[in-house]
Amino acid sequence: MSAFQKFAITWLASIAVAFMFFYYFQTNTAAVDLNLGVKLGGPIAGAAAMLLITQHMLARYEKSQGEIDRTVRKALSERLQPILGEWVAYADSTQSDRKAISETRFEEDEGRLVLKGGVFRSRDNSGAPSAYVGDWNCDIVAFDGDRLAYLYTLVDKSAAENEIWRGFVEARLVTSEAGDVFEGRWEVFGRDHHEGKITLKRA
Repeated sequence: MSAFQKFAITWLASIAVAFMFFYYFQTNTAAVDLNLGVKLGGPIAGAAAMLLITQHMLARYEKSQGEIDRTVRKALSERLQPILGEWVAYADSTQSDRKAISETRFEEDEGRLVLKGGVFRSRDNSGAPSAYVGDWNCDIVAFDGDRLAYLYTLVDKSAAENEIWRGFVEARLVTSEAGDVFEGRWEVFGRDHHEGKITLKRA
């Protein structure tokens, strides 16, 4: 609940208290007791009780929401733990013999998955990094414990002028004794369209 919503609810309850005080002014009573403090009687007493109950309910709601948020963040954090850390992405075009490689990293921010970008390089026949192509950044990423998907922006600096490409990756986590691997496909759009296969392995 936002601060504005809490203010609005408390304000409306206060208006109700003020209305009952002035509307039933003649039947309201108030007395000061040195031991008990101010004692209200009549409709104003009920209105004051309503205000106190409203504030109490808001406090309990905030507490329960905090507990729910902590539980959700904990569950999300546990789900992300297996993939956090350094990874190497190997991309192969299905339209040509072009191959690329990039190192990246999965991080967690209060239960939210963060995929860091990286340097994008071509790969030689041995699979080793070769020519520098550009840099990429992840725009949005999602992982449900099995499937990974993310959108990214690639700045190709190998051309005469920097070219902006928008890409998409979807992959599935494959667990084996040899280690966890993401296998899937990629597509990229710019002045034309390219697509291919992608594999992400632990660095």
